[in-house]
Amino acid sequence: MLRLLRAHRNSITASMLLLGIATGLTLLQPLLAGRLVSRAAAGAPILAPAILLVAMLGGQFLLEASGHFRLERTGEKIVLQLRADFTNHVVRLPVGLLDR
Repeated sequence: MLRLLRAHRNSITASMLLLGIATGLTLLQPLLAGRLVSRAAAGAPILAPAILLVAMLGGQFLLEASGHFRLERTGEKIVLQLRADFTNHVVRLPVGLLDR
């Protein structure tokens, strides 16, 4: 199993990094939303924090979608390689073995 994953380690690492950053943005959003509510209650302008919150939501969505896409694509490549290895193995077996 590790032999299969080793060939795709860069893609898996990049996917996990994207998903980790998206998770970090997810954890920061409630903090920013709380500050936004506090500023609104105090009567301070809230346009800049609101724009920042929307940008964080969009960034989180894009990073998460990219990370999941890359991870799924890598998984499909691994399955394709397994199928190709299996097919090559079966094709090279002696015919007598397959007849039994």
